[in-house]
Amino acid sequence: SVAWQPSGTSNLHSTTADKFSMWTYDLPAGSSTPTPDVVFDRAGGFAYHCRIHGSMRGTVMIQLSPNDTTPVVGQTITITFALNAASPGFAEQIQKRKADGTWRNLSAADTGTSVAWMAPSAKTFQFRARLVQGGVMSSWSPTLQLTVTAN
Repeated sequence: SVAWQPSGTSNLHSTTADKFSMWTYDLPAGSSTPTPDVVFDRAGGFAYHCRIHGSMRGTVMIQLSPNDTTPVVGQTITITFALNAASPGFAEQIQKRKADGTWRNLSAADTGTSVAWMAPSAKTFQFRARLVQGGVMSSWSPTLQLTVTAN
């Protein structure tokens, strides 16, 4: 979760999600009270901006989480992309690739919170995820890299 902390300056600021209407909060001038927590329960990059100052922008980056960071060939890994199933109308897109190869869809799910993947060979693989609603998408999550070794 993230809470934005006002700087206590005499300037009014805000924090507003760029997509999905996930949150919007004003940070009153002179205040030192943080915003309520915004919970990020899924992987992706979630951009935001200040409605008052258009050049003030940022992105909250949430990474995928594997159940094992040192897989061996033939091992099934569970990669968690969310803490809760997506809301109706939303889906998760998960991709994988051999390091520096071409991204390929591993899963597109509108239910569930993780995907199982079997390590096929001793190589380095990369994974990423994003939230999708119709034609609107979050940015990709930071890349999760797993190096598979021979057993």
